[in-house]
Amino acid sequence: MTGLTRTLLIFFDLAWRLRINFPYLYIVASMMLNVRLQVHIEIH
Repeated sequence: MTGLTRTLLIFFDLAWRLRINFPYLYIVASMMLNVRLQVHIEIH
């Protein structure tokens, strides 16, 4: 629980710092989603 909370705090801190660079954050998030989808497909 503490690890998850720490991760969320770090994520929100990064999101707050990068709020000006929101398109960049969106691109990174979509890339991470694509990687997760590819790994999910490879497992199946």
